[in-house]
Amino acid sequence: MRTRTPTLFLLLTLVGRPSSLHGQTRDVDPPWRTHVMPWLTHTGQPRPWRTDRRLAGYGEQGYPDDVLVLFSGADSLKGQKPEAMWVTVTAYDSTSGLFLGVLRNQPYAPMGINEDDNVVFRIHPQMKRPIAVAFNGSYGDAGWPPTSAPGFLLKLREGIRAYRLGNNGHTPPEIDRCISLLTALMDSVPPSARRDEAFVAHYVLGRCLAEKYQTELAIRHFRSAISLDTNDLDSHMALLAELSVMTHHRPGELAPSDEERFERDFLQELAIVRSRFGRDPGVQQILTPLFDPAGEATVDSVWRPYLDKLRRVGYGVFRWKQR
Repeated sequence: MRTRTPTLFLLLTLVGRPSSLHGQTRDVDPPWRTHVMPWLTHTGQPRPWRTDRRLAGYGEQGYPDDVLVLFSGADSLKGQKPEAMWVTVTAYDSTSGLFLGVLRNQPYAPMGINEDDNVVFRIHPQMKRPIAVAFNGSYGDAGWPPTSAPGFLLKLREGIRAYRLGNNGHTPPEIDRCISLLTALMDSVPPSARRDEAFVAHYVLGRCLAEKYQTELAIRHFRSAISLDTNDLDSHMALLAELSVMTHHRPGELAPSDEERFERDFLQELAIVRSRFGRDPGVQQILTPLFDPAGEATVDSVWRPYLDKLRRVGYGVFRWKQR
């Protein structure tokens, strides 16, 4: 995870109070105000902000999704300098003219947001530069949808932030914090929670459990995520990845019945992935070498009697970290 030093700007006369989500833009809800959107699009998917000339001069070489956004201080902070902080853009809504992103700095001043929170910005019509947007006076709420289960969504947001700070397992304490938060959360999901909220919670918890090699628990949560969104590529690939781990235990480490069960589950999920997502470049990048017959040359003496199995389940394990 990158950490950067915010740049300060003395522009109080131009910025004043935080821009509001409605009123300064067209009164149309962007997609992140209807469902939870914590992800950056995959490589190769449209990222229109990269070619948006209005953002020219506010990016950084080598980080094409990062934009320097100006945040004004809270209304109660008299004389507080605005802060310019880095935001990784994750979505753009052309109807409202709003951008969604993830904050990459910890603000100096209290603003109700922290590093790795969702934030929203727009291009200020007079200043012609990226300006943060608030909803009901809150930067923190602008990047999330309204909910009938506020306590659930608040804890989910904390868990997502811990997952992001965990940086794919490179910061273990944050991964542990995410597991603690979301395990307790999923033990009592309120009936008022939306499907997309529960889906994201299961997926993020599954990813954190996978980073801690709690593979069977991770499998359980990826299956739960898929039950809520059967067409989500990342959930299917994350499940297949963890099943690949369970099908490559060294001979004798699992009971024969468990070996058969995990191999059967792997092959069933593999068939689904190939059928639904086989043309996706990321899927091809994983599956092609995994099942490359050249892998037989590297099979050691312990596994050589099991070549038939390796040809079915592939010559190695993988992790899915595209989300």
